[in-house]
Amino acid sequence: MMVAPTTRIVRSVLLTPRPAIRIGRATIVTLSPVVLEDKSLLVALIVLAREALRESGLDLGASIAVACRSLEVNRTYVYDVAARIVGALAPLATATAGRPARPAPAVADDAVAVRLQNRILRYRLDHPGAVAEHAAGRSSYSTGFRRFALEQLDAWQPTGTLESFAAAAEIPFDTLRDWHEADRHGLTPPPPPERPAVSLPRDVAPLVRDIAELFSKWEGSTRDFLRCAARRFHLPRGAVLRVLRLLGLVSPSRRRGPPPRYRGSTERLAPGSVLASDGKTVRVHLTHSLRDLSFVVHQMVDQATGCRTGSAVAPTENAGSAALAFRRSVTFLAEHRPQALVIDNRPCYSDPALAAAIAPTLIVPATLGRPQNNAIVEGTFGLFEQQVGSLHLDDRNIDALAQSAVAEAYRAWEAASNHAPRPEYAGKSRAQVLRESRPSVEQLRRDRLFLERLRERHLNPPRPPENPVSRALLDAAFTRNELAGKDANGVLRRHLARFSPDAVRRALAIFAAKRDRKALRPDFAHRYLAKLVSSCQDEVDLEIAARELLDLSRRQRELWTEAEEHDLAHLRAAASSPSDLVAHLVERAADAGLPVESAFWDAVLLEELRRAPNLIADARRILPRLYDAPFERRLALLDMITTLQEGLR
Repeated sequence: MMVAPTTRIVRSVLLTPRPAIRIGRATIVTLSPVVLEDKSLLVALIVLAREALRESGLDLGASIAVACRSLEVNRTYVYDVAARIVGALAPLATATAGRPARPAPAVADDAVAVRLQNRILRYRLDHPGAVAEHAAGRSSYSTGFRRFALEQLDAWQPTGTLESFAAAAEIPFDTLRDWHEADRHGLTPPPPPERPAVSLPRDVAPLVRDIAELFSKWEGSTRDFLRCAARRFHLPRGAVLRVLRLLGLVSPSRRRGPPPRYRGSTERLAPGSVLASDGKTVRVHLTHSLRDLSFVVHQMVDQATGCRTGSAVAPTENAGSAALAFRRSVTFLAEHRPQALVIDNRPCYSDPALAAAIAPTLIVPATLGRPQNNAIVEGTFGLFEQQVGSLHLDDRNIDALAQSAVAEAYRAWEAASNHAPRPEYAGKSRAQVLRESRPSVEQLRRDRLFLERLRERHLNPPRPPENPVSRALLDAAFTRNELAGKDANGVLRRHLARFSPDAVRRALAIFAAKRDRKALRPDFAHRYLAKLVSSCQDEVDLEIAARELLDLSRRQRELWTEAEEHDLAHLRAAASSPSDLVAHLVERAADAGLPVESAFWDAVLLEELRRAPNLIADARRILPRLYDAPFERRLALLDMITTLQEGLR
């Protein structure tokens, strides 16, 4: 069918204006340009017109009056209907392509939907932060709310649709559909790390306690908590964040490093790629001759790390000194030549000899009026001026000059350590913290008591008491074995009497056996006995520890089993059905952490599933939704359940 003839037919037969035909004040309506430009709509009108002519038996060339008389209709009313049809055509012509809007799903039972809404709202009240609504209309959901919604969906789906559930629960349909699809495909990624436990001091303010308690129950993100807490407690978000950081509930944010400072770059390059250079004037005062000298230290600094790679000292700032500092930097970098050298705009650096000396490294002049290009070098010079300053040398003789040079070098090293900003002191230096310290009288009194006790303990260290039984055994053995002469003052026996009688008896028995076999040297027999007593004491201690460990393990196992048996009896009594019991057993098995605990609940769960194989599907459905349980634990339980289902266990 051709479009042009079709358009002419529509215009001539139905919609072409005829000024001569008037009925009262009404005139035959015309089509708007928007409708005339929609070719598909015009062809559709022709199709409908042909179908209407065929059903009514009219002729296409008949006039409107003849058509109205044939069908016995009022001609005025026909014009009104034609006007309404033309008004309805404009929206069709401007409508865009695509699927029609999804109609609002109808819920079969309003009472069921209301009960679902109540459960959803009650969960949100009991779990702050489970649903966080943002300004742009987007919402974020916690893993616990996601699991709760899927559990409610299980009971909804046999009679209701996914669309009706989304409307009743006030969850976006696309979000719910993604949750449902991910749940059908199995396990989800492991949950985020748990927040640290809240530990509050005794004298904490009530407002701080309220913030900490709300944060301990919060299930959403920290950013959403700051917004909610700031609105609830009428505080700035920064104040709430400082409270969380002081309590150790939020770790301090890691600030990014400073941006690169070399010319024409907005990204950080690799260490060793760019060096910045500049000269620093250092003044020297000779204390004997009272003369003042000055030298220029030419410094090279790596832009990425701030490492000082090389320097050279000269009477004035010149290109030769810069070339020497560059060569020393190359040596420091293991003969790796940097790609660029940032210099200031002094005339001495325009010397072609400098460019030839550092080639193929590029020379990049700093931007005029922007000291930020060389800020990393200027900063080191500023620290040098603060920490070291002028040098004072004694020029009376060579020895005095050397001694003063060593003293000044050590003073410079000492100042670099004492005056450098320290992160553990919030950017203050050690010297600044020491000068600003103002301890209280009570603090000084506690320090004095501690130091006195420490001094007394070091001067008179505590001695372990002697065991009288061990001392009696040792005295008799030393007399019997003629060892008393080796310990005339009794120091060795006093030392060995600290050990237990069991260790002394074992050592003396081994010593007697060695003595009878003539396997001991008389001069060193007492030393061998001392070492033997110490070794036997280790054996006795190990045996005691082994027996105690065995006894503790037995008691601990009994206590664990007793506690788990009590919990199992409670679960069996509280379960409303076998399916409910399996759901609780799956959750306890997934949350079990200790080996004995996990083994107990695994055995109970598998035994329950052996008795009721029809509940295996419920267990496999519940496990992937335990988002708070460890991923590896859920996977191990799924493996055991699958093995049981396939008859391999």
